[in-house]
Amino acid sequence: MSPSLTGSGCQHVSDQGNDNVIDLRDPPGDDIVLSVRDLTKYFPIRRGVFQVAGANSVALDRVSFDIRRGTTLAVVGESGGGKTTLCRCVAGLEKPTAGGVYLRSSRAMEGGRGRPAVELPTHKLDRSAIRRFHRCCQLITQHSATSLNPKRNVLDSIGRALKAHGRTSEGPIEEQVVAALERVGLGRSDLHRYPDSFSTGQLQRIAIARALALDPEVLILDEPTASIDVSAQARILNLLVDLQRSGGLSYLFVTHDLSVALHMADDIVVLRSGQVVESGPIESVLANPSHPYTRRLIAADPELEPGRRST
Repeated sequence: MSPSLTGSGCQHVSDQGNDNVIDLRDPPGDDIVLSVRDLTKYFPIRRGVFQVAGANSVALDRVSFDIRRGTTLAVVGESGGGKTTLCRCVAGLEKPTAGGVYLRSSRAMEGGRGRPAVELPTHKLDRSAIRRFHRCCQLITQHSATSLNPKRNVLDSIGRALKAHGRTSEGPIEEQVVAALERVGLGRSDLHRYPDSFSTGQLQRIAIARALALDPEVLILDEPTASIDVSAQARILNLLVDLQRSGGLSYLFVTHDLSVALHMADDIVVLRSGQVVESGPIESVLANPSHPYTRRLIAADPELEPGRRST
């Protein structure tokens, strides 16, 4: 049975913006790899010639959910609903106004396998710890291929990420890169090619390989197939499913397409204007939605067939 996504064994003992901490007297179950608690993000609205800050625009409003180890949580909603801001906050690229993101990972917090997991809000980590966090929690966006420097070949692009995260002790860099490429259907013959010689689908595979090279536990996938041609989209999605099954990865998967969410996810969060309006096991939510907004999203997707998950 899936745990409640908005319920929590992690309870705040203080609620003072970024001073939130987690109460470890009642921790979440061992199957939870990442928890988001009351995540709130405001952006100031600046007006006038001098760009004076006035009112705040609310991008996220007390968003909470858990991701279970080895499963996929889909976040769905229309454009402008806060999905990308959520990804950036979870990935540590945006500092939340309030609330926090908690990663249960011995590798991220302690720097070594086999040690007890430590839970801290990611915005309170020091520079060394946030680097370990990024090694364990990687973000892949719909335009992640554009992060590849056109003047660097594949070996250099992925190798630099490995070196930056101290992976030189794990073996020869070239062999680590080859191993990552092979996991996504590429190989040694691609090491010395440059980005302009690949298709958009292949470039996204390289971006995924660069993330996998760091041996992460969680992948944050922000519309990972939105910029890929239709013929390659299904292959990328099936690749992600295979990688999860073989490697035990956990995914935060953002999409506006409910049929894709049904193919990929175990659980779902429906986000509207920065607020969670519905959450739970995906097949239950899509078969019996309780919120009018969820029902509208379902009605707008003619290909959606709850109860008939693709394999």
